[in-house]
Formats: sequence, structure tokens, C-alpha cells
Amino acid sequence: MTSATTRWPTRLGGLGVWWCAGLLAAPGVGSADAEVHHVKVYAEPGRFGGWPANHGLWAWGNEVLVGFSAGYYRDLGPDRHHIHRGKPEEHLLARSRDGGETWTIENPAAQGALIPAGTALHGVARPGLKERPWRESPGGIDFSHPDFALTLRMTDVHAGPSRFYYSIDRGHSWEGPFGLPLFGQVGVAARTDYLVDGPQDCLLFLTASKPNGREGRPFCARTTDGGRTWDPEIVLRDDGGGRDVGYPRTVQRPDGKILTVYYFHDRPQSDRYIVATIWHPGQPPGPNR
Repeated sequence: MTSATTRWPTRLGGLGVWWCAGLLAAPGVGSADAEVHHVKVYAEPGRFGGWPANHGLWAWGNEVLVGFSAGYYRDLGPDRHHIHRGKPEEHLLARSRDGGETWTIENPAAQGALIPAGTALHGVARPGLKERPWRESPGGIDFSHPDFALTLRMTDVHAGPSRFYYSIDRGHSWEGPFGLPLFGQVGVAARTDYLVDGPQDCLLFLTASKPNGREGRPFCARTTDGGRTWDPEIVLRDDGGGRDVGYPRTVQRPDGKILTVYYFHDRPQSDRYIVATIWHPGQPPGPNR
């Protein structure tokens, strides 16, 4: 399988860099003369940048693309994200062609793509911009295309559907949005994490609402016809103690097993911790595992 995260460096879908990227250049692992330096990816006076892990990170050699949310700064106290809730939020892309040393910012909304929408926004939608109508995916997506990128977007963390866009030109243009099914749930909160298992075969790692309608049940969805239809959900865990759990990131081990890491808690108001579910695509986990 080709991963959207760390094992295969050609297509990355789930890592985050926030406002700056840390780069490591070393002749050998652990070398004493290793050089670590930090590079600003997006930093504008009076602005806020965040959540690249939700949007996706992809690489084609030294060309790197990352998505993120951009809003306006407002001090909301020590326990909140400092983004102005009453000003527009944008979903932008940052592109590097030199392995992350320098970056340029792109706004896909200029082409009518990746336009923010839904109650999951921390700001508000920009006036005059409207997301294109969602479509049913016709299938036939070539997930193995060498310039492929996929991004998954939610509308709400608890209730409601999610959608996806894909690109076959390294994120210069995007097809979509295509609606994802609800898989019989109240809501699906999609963040970008996926594994490619062939030209028409792809696994998405998502978070669904629990039976009480609140966020907190990580699961996997699979298509084998290029995104036209999706198999029944594969539940990774359904016993989370409350909301705001999940955020899965996934790789596949050399033995074929899938490793999905996410954060979790057992009881309401309890401490969150990091947990991994290790499973085989031919023997998916069941509820309460």
C-alpha cells in the first residue's frame, strides 16, 4: 500500500507543520554535525495559521504541498485557539520546490476549490465565496497516479457529512467536492489520512459520531472502484469516553498489518492519551476493541 503519512515519502496525507517547518539535514542518522533549522511556512502580521494535520501534506521528491487554515488573530485566552471567530477563515496551500526551504502560498478558492464551509470552521466563511455543489463520485479515480493528492474535509465534528477533493496535478487543480456517505452514522468528521492499495483501491481513516451523537469513534472506510462506492465501515474503537477523540494517522507495516494511531480517553473529563490499533485488512477489528 501507499501511505498518506510517513512510510512512503512520495504521498503524505496526515502530517502537520503548523506555522513553521523543522528541517533536518545530516550526513548520517545521529551524526554529531547534524543541522536542524526552522523555516517559516506561513507567518503574516495579524493573522492566524493552524491545523495542517486536518488538511494534508504531500510530497513528490523535493516538491512539497501542505494545506492549512488561515484566519485573523484574536487573543481568546490561554485555553483557546487565538483565531477571531467573527472574521473569515481561509483554506490555503503552501508549496515548496526545494524540500521545505522556501514556500509560496496559494489560494485554491480562486479556482472555486477547497472553499471553507460548515460549522466546523473556527472563523466564518468569506463573503461572496460559496462551495461548489457536492456531487456523487463517478468512480474511476486513479489513486496510484504519480501526481495524486487527496484531501478530506468535514462540515461538523459531531453531526453531518464530509466530502473529499482529489488532484492529479500536484494540487494545482482539484476535482470535487464529492460527498462521502454517512455509513449509517449521525456524523462523519473527516481529516486527511489515507492508504492507497492500488489504482482503484483506497482506505480512508475517519472519525464518526458515537451512538450519542458526539464525536469520538475512529473507523476505516474502503473503496475498490475508484471512489464510486464505499464498503461498510471498519470500526477501530467505539468506546471513547467523550468528544474530541480520534484524529487518526496511519501507516502499513512490512508484514501487511495496518497501524492506526490516534488520541483517546476512557471517561468524560479524563486525561487523553495516545493509542494505536494494529490490525490486518483481512481481519478487521470489531467494536469495543
